[in-house]
Amino acid sequence: MELWFQKGESALRERIHKELLLLGFKPHTQGMRDTEEALFLLLTGQAAEEDLKHGLYISVARYRNTTPEAVERNIRYSIETVWTKGNLSELEKRFGYTVQAEKGKPTNRAFLAQMKEHLNRHDAA
Repeated sequence: MELWFQKGESALRERIHKELLLLGFKPHTQGMRDTEEALFLLLTGQAAEEDLKHGLYISVARYRNTTPEAVERNIRYSIETVWTKGNLSELEKRFGYTVQAEKGKPTNRAFLAQMKEHLNRHDAA
């Protein structure tokens, strides 16, 4: 029997997963799994986006049994890949003008903050 908070957790994890797939993340990659966990921790208030290196990456690394440096690298590489090979129309919906090639991809912090805001806004609607 699932408890109420487990159902909510499961639904949130599923929403995060679907959103990242929509953008073009590849489900079999470490970067997607690390990004999913980072967003989950941010959305549930278990980590703060102001402290990626000393908070969020360490928490994700513990959960994923890896290093904070690997988590940062995996997330960065996944964002780079999505930015060049992902779903442009979905990226534009979430990131607006920042999708322009000459502006480059967002930083990990900017990407996670924008996705957190998008997911929170979607919940409120």
